[in-house]
Amino acid sequence: MKKLIFLAVALTISFNLMSQTEGTGKDISTDPKRNPKAQQTTQSGTSTKQITSDVGESPKEVTPKSVAAAKQLIELPQPSKSRKCDIMQALGNRKSTRNMKAEHVSLQDLSDILWAAKGVNRPDENKMTSPTARNSQEIEVYLCRPEGVYIYLNEKNALELVSDKNIFKELNGTRPTGALDILLIVADLSRYNGYSPNGDNTHFYEMGAVDAGIVSQNISLMCAAANIGTVPRAMMDHENIYKILDFGKNQVLWLNHPIGYFEK
Repeated sequence: MKKLIFLAVALTISFNLMSQTEGTGKDISTDPKRNPKAQQTTQSGTSTKQITSDVGESPKEVTPKSVAAAKQLIELPQPSKSRKCDIMQALGNRKSTRNMKAEHVSLQDLSDILWAAKGVNRPDENKMTSPTARNSQEIEVYLCRPEGVYIYLNEKNALELVSDKNIFKELNGTRPTGALDILLIVADLSRYNGYSPNGDNTHFYEMGAVDAGIVSQNISLMCAAANIGTVPRAMMDHENIYKILDFGKNQVLWLNHPIGYFEK
């Protein structure tokens, strides 16, 4: 048994991620803490406890009174390049917020946040705002809403529906924030050249953690610049999210970010 300590750095902020892995020569992208499909079957069957906080209260449904049908594609406006906030102000304003208004952020704010997370900033080279190991671009960002789950298509600056399921309960656990938009950060290790489903992918797992931390910090800084609340969270019901979204063992859930306007 060994512990892997992952350090992800974006700009001057350090983001620490810790994961415990077992054995060597195995595909540790299937660590049960991040990917429940890796669980070993025992005589009593497999089981994963839903991660809960110490609050001790039942999850609250944070959904509008009426949920509109999910659109297959949401086209986002072009990211704004004229926000009046420099990087030092954003760093000074960055904080974790756990109480937000129960309303969607505007499409413009959403576009800016997603572009900051992993938008294409050099189209001629297909390079992004967030670096990735070997330019593998293995990090995917999903927008989760009451009406469904969307994947961010950075080349098109659009959101494509991948599921019409509401996974707020699985993301929020016993600590909902009130936000109606939650970003889910996932590393797809199969994007790495050399990844093997049955091989030792320890290095790719580590790099996925680093890259996820960078994307998370980009989200936090953009929210700080736009006066929008957010908080990075690692605790979520991995097992059921995997089932609902039909993820494979090459996909690793790292973090989720509720985003929303501040409660006054």
